[in-house]
Amino acid sequence: LTVVAAAAALAFVLLGIGTPLLGLRTFSAVDLLQSYEPWKSDAAAGFVPHLPAASDTVDNVLPQHQLFGQEVRDGNVPGWDPLAAGGGPLASGPGSAFWTPLNLPYVLLPAWLAPAWAKLLELVVTIGGTFLYARRIGLGRPAGLVGGILFASSGFMVTWTNWPHTQVAALIPALFWAAERFCQLRTVRAAVPIALVVAGLLLGGFPAVAGYALYAVVPYTVLRLLQLTGRSPLALLRSALLAGAATALGVGLVAVLVLPFLAQLDDLDYLAERGQVASAHLPPLMLATTVVWRAFGSAAGGGPYWGPIVQIEGLSFLGAGAAVLVGFALLRRSPAGRGIRGYFVVATLLTVALGYRGGTLLAYAQKLPVFSDNPVARIRSILGFFLAVLAAMGYQALVAHVRGARSRWRVAAELAGWALVALAAAGLSRKLLAVGADFHQTGYVRTQLLWAALPAGLVLVAGSLAGVRRVRTLALAAVPVIVAVESLALVIPFWPRAPKADFYPQTAAHQFLDTHLGQDRYVSKGLTFFPGTNVYYGLRSATGHTFTNREWKELLLTVDPDAFPTPTFSRFAHGDARTVGSPLLDAMSVRYFAFGPQDPVLGVRSTVPGVAAALRPGVPVDVPIGTGAVRGVGVRLTAPARPGDPFAALSVQLVDRGGRTVAQGSRRLYTAVGEGRFTVPVAGEGLTGPLTARLTLRSDAPLALAADLQVTRPDPADGLRLVFTDGAVLYDRTTVLPRFRWADHAQVIPDKVARLTVLANVRDPGRVVLDSPGPLTAAGKPATVSVLSDGTDSSRTRVEAGGAGYLVVADADQAGWTATVDGRTVPLLPADHALVAVPVPAGTHEVALHYTPAGQARGAAVSLASLVLLLAAVLGPVLVRRRRTPPAPVVAEREKALAG
Repeated sequence: LTVVAAAAALAFVLLGIGTPLLGLRTFSAVDLLQSYEPWKSDAAAGFVPHLPAASDTVDNVLPQHQLFGQEVRDGNVPGWDPLAAGGGPLASGPGSAFWTPLNLPYVLLPAWLAPAWAKLLELVVTIGGTFLYARRIGLGRPAGLVGGILFASSGFMVTWTNWPHTQVAALIPALFWAAERFCQLRTVRAAVPIALVVAGLLLGGFPAVAGYALYAVVPYTVLRLLQLTGRSPLALLRSALLAGAATALGVGLVAVLVLPFLAQLDDLDYLAERGQVASAHLPPLMLATTVVWRAFGSAAGGGPYWGPIVQIEGLSFLGAGAAVLVGFALLRRSPAGRGIRGYFVVATLLTVALGYRGGTLLAYAQKLPVFSDNPVARIRSILGFFLAVLAAMGYQALVAHVRGARSRWRVAAELAGWALVALAAAGLSRKLLAVGADFHQTGYVRTQLLWAALPAGLVLVAGSLAGVRRVRTLALAAVPVIVAVESLALVIPFWPRAPKADFYPQTAAHQFLDTHLGQDRYVSKGLTFFPGTNVYYGLRSATGHTFTNREWKELLLTVDPDAFPTPTFSRFAHGDARTVGSPLLDAMSVRYFAFGPQDPVLGVRSTVPGVAAALRPGVPVDVPIGTGAVRGVGVRLTAPARPGDPFAALSVQLVDRGGRTVAQGSRRLYTAVGEGRFTVPVAGEGLTGPLTARLTLRSDAPLALAADLQVTRPDPADGLRLVFTDGAVLYDRTTVLPRFRWADHAQVIPDKVARLTVLANVRDPGRVVLDSPGPLTAAGKPATVSVLSDGTDSSRTRVEAGGAGYLVVADADQAGWTATVDGRTVPLLPADHALVAVPVPAGTHEVALHYTPAGQARGAAVSLASLVLLLAAVLGPVLVRRRRTPPAPVVAEREKALAG
């Protein structure tokens, strides 16, 4: 049975991850980039991403890991991410789990290959930890492996793959193993694993799951100590204090990361808008996905999904076969230690009540840390573990079963229990069929119920045959196989396996920015360039997917009040000339503003006579459009177009009097275009003389057009220059200020509202706005600024100033950063509301900025002291034992004397 269960676990791991382990594909949802420009313009029309809901991993987790891994390979540990939203902490805190050993592949392997191997390590830890815990409480090896498979394939562990969430949850079994081992041994050395696992939980970078795990293990530890200390108050108190000290030691080991994180909470609005209410819980109906994972369809693979909550947050899968094993655990004698089954039953019921029922119980829980500022849906992390352990107990009960060992009353009670289960299953089926009927999916739901009934029935039959000697081994061996197959039926269609070519492809638009952006920033309207992915490409953006400094967020909201659809995700919702030309964007060093090809072209529009009737594929049509620069040429469709060509497009060439093409642009038609104006952006700035627009359709069907063209020309007052149109439309903001600039005069505005009002409406390139008076008076003299180095955690600049003034750095460096001038520490002043300024006297000076997060020095001291205590706990008993053990010659002399 052990061999079969181990083979089932191995098959689950290798087949679940699949070909990405071999480097044939990438274990990430990066294919969804093709849903956004500029990647979309390079992809075939009608593309549907495999798992759109995994967008956070694509615009936040993977780019930050790429940055961290590349910097470490280059010999630098990046405490700061300078690329997203003005900059913010990176590896100076737990962050996106950079420091957990489970993410070592991101440092050692290419970014496209690392997710598969990181998941492999995670599965090994998940299954291995569950196995060790099961063995520690008296379950057999096969049962431990079955429990490991079930927890690794539980809903939370599957849906949150590639987020830090599952890397924290992977250590939950290890935490219970460490607690159980300590309760059994109750020594100082036995407490060491608790400290190590707690440190690992915190390194995982997702405090909510770590908090739920600790809330779960504390009552378990108290219960086990009560059982194993003989109810001696003194022994109980000593052991409880030792376990608490080990937990504190675990926190101390990672204090070098935890203390900076706590210091950053206020500056970065970590807890903004995260307050919870008792009504914000999982819909009870989502419990149906515990046994029927496709009860409401599936968000993976482009299929329809009609669940009451998004599948990533709500999927509660354990498996129908595993649910039967839980039934055996409840209806048969517990094979685990006294009270352990009872704990897991009560813990499961309490977790379901908190996560799926809410009400008064959840309201009281929300007065506690973790519950107060985290969605309770993440409590599924411990629910999956509780159910997996109960299922392992159920399998062990089958393994230990001997026919005839139970009384008739126990058999009757078990049969009554299964009858109740059958009634509950029938009621659930009726409910799901009714919901399916509301969405015209009755047949689909019926099919999913049958698929769930199959493993449930097979496990029930196997359990019934476990007491028959002739087929006992075969029946028991079938259970791990059934469990693994049902788990694979979830993870194979759900986990991402994208082609390597889809892993952050370099489009022409990215190449343009890489060549021209330099040290400045860009922003985009909507989801063009998918904000946050800029970190992967090494490009600075004023927006992104990250925790944003509060003052920087206020700048963005002043430019666009709808810039933050969520507290951690920013992009510009509006792209009017006022937004694009905002003086605040000048101060933030935003050089390029990006639009999608479908967005209106900025400028002055005019109408010229065009082409009538139709534009036929491959047949160019020339239309004179007059003289002057051009930003866009638009036709007007009189009928919808639905091309079958997956790369259908309309291109426009601007031809001068001599027949030369002086500018061109193209725009995809995709799968459908409605009636109305269809404008093709063209980078025709600076053109003079008469021009002709040559229209060419690449499609399999003609376009029905009205007899006019709309030409968009530059507005001389907007301060913009259209410079690029391939996949993304990029405007060069000619009024932008450099990221490192000289301010020869200062204005002090203490009031925040007044300060933002001036910055948003008065453009003054040589001014810096300070919150309070600076240490010197700016002399109004010019200076030359040369950037010597510009890294993640530091920068060096040479300033040749004709008089005193301020070096302004357009980064969100107000917290954790220090400044020196010629090696002497000087004040780093808040400037332009969210930026920083360094006072610099006249002459030639070298200005350096360096990032050292608050609390890091104290945290390092605490971590070092905790490490010393940990080593003392491990080595102390060994050294004491050696001191008490006499040397061998002394022992020999004693024995000789005794013999004499």
